[in-house]
Amino acid sequence: MADFDTAKLLGVIGSIMVIVGYILPIFAVVGLILIGLSLRYLSNTFKDASISRYATYFLGLLILAIIIALVSSVLIVLFMIISPIVASSGTASLEEFVSVALASFMLAVILLILLVLASSIVGFIGFYFLYKSLTRLSEVSGERLFRLSGLAIVIGYVAIIFGLLTAIILVGFLLIIGGAIAFLVGSILLAVAFYSIRPPQAQPLSTSVTT
Repeated sequence: MADFDTAKLLGVIGSIMVIVGYILPIFAVVGLILIGLSLRYLSNTFKDASISRYATYFLGLLILAIIIALVSSVLIVLFMIISPIVASSGTASLEEFVSVALASFMLAVILLILLVLASSIVGFIGFYFLYKSLTRLSEVSGERLFRLSGLAIVIGYVAIIFGLLTAIILVGFLLIIGGAIAFLVGSILLAVAFYSIRPPQAQPLSTSVTT
């Protein structure tokens, strides 16, 4: 049961780190990775390959979303720094410089929105696979909190994304707050689920994918 205990511990620690991530976001990233690893170990323990498969998809898409977010942030900063310099070198008047700088700023904003959308979509697909993995684990382990926590996390993530996209109006801020609360509740439930899960009885390996 060493692997089971390790997986259980990773899940509890990962869930707690996601909660702490509300203060230090880097903890949330590390926590989500630990949760994914825990699910992969539990897949072996419960002899159900679909749990690991979905968790692997989640980890891969999570890392991809983070890479897109980081690269886009760096590119936007560089673009904002370099564009005015390039614009000033090819303009003859202050008016032309302001016009070019404003156009560059608007282009940077559009680019940022597109990259944020790309990262958000990738992230959503990733969290959907996390939900699928948790749902399957809930079915084979009998711990219903896994499915409930996964559902709360996905709903919270979607609400936060829509809230960010509509933050200029009151509804956007309400969605962000509601989504953050749902994601927090889901993380707490997930920590409880990992703590409460019991080791499985002997069962044959299942390689079927639940839809």
